[in-house]
Amino acid sequence: MKTTCIYSAETKIRTKFSRKNKLYDRYNFRVTSLQNLRDMAKAIFHDQKFKFKINFSFGAILRHVETGELRYFDTRQNSHEVLDEPLLIENSAGLVNFLDTLETSDPLEYARQLRPNSKWVVEMVSNVTFFVYKILNHPLGPVGDSLHDYIAGNQGIFFVDRLSVW
Repeated sequence: MKTTCIYSAETKIRTKFSRKNKLYDRYNFRVTSLQNLRDMAKAIFHDQKFKFKINFSFGAILRHVETGELRYFDTRQNSHEVLDEPLLIENSAGLVNFLDTLETSDPLEYARQLRPNSKWVVEMVSNVTFFVYKILNHPLGPVGDSLHDYIAGNQGIFFVDRLSVW
């Protein structure tokens, strides 16, 4: 009951985005199930126009085993990110690599590492924040592995590194 109150009252765990910034975007999502992390990452990929680096962090609610006190640990850029260094996303292959990394991450273990000591247990993983570092003037590569022959062979089409139609 107390967890639900903290979870719904804490403004930092609402789904929100800080995007359209010049160099850096931040996407915060509530975690309702760990299955939807892939969909979140794909949505971020489709929101980008340029190559980018990405990292992520989980927010969690911890409970003290003796006192029952609840404590929220929010996502922090540059201090509590899951990856040591952000992953470069240049095209759809980079996205697949990131999705594999995302799936192998363990949010509960990550939250356990946030504990001040062993008297705190993870009550729930509440949110995930993705940190997107844009690489301007470097368009994302093609979404698919290759272009159709009738498009690739058309001399009237000039290509950049990314398809305009998804």
